[in-house]
Amino acid sequence: MNTIHKDITTALSSANDFDLWILQKINILIDDVTTHLERYQYGEAGDRIIQMLWHDLCDRYIEISKQQTSPITGTIMVYAL
Repeated sequence: MNTIHKDITTALSSANDFDLWILQKINILIDDVTTHLERYQYGEAGDRIIQMLWHDLCDRYIEISKQQTSPITGTIMVYAL
């Protein structure tokens, strides 16, 4: 995980708008899920993860990346999962 994080951090200059968008969504998800877990709201935390993975990552980012890729698109997909 640390290697992927370092790869993304060093390659952000070559990221396109969709890469930056999904990274922002991931950061928001991390904060949101952490809050729910701290409050013992496991169902809500799981729902947030499913929503992000299904709708943002699969429905949008992967489909968009089929037409607009950057050098770090694959790394971002692994990081998101």
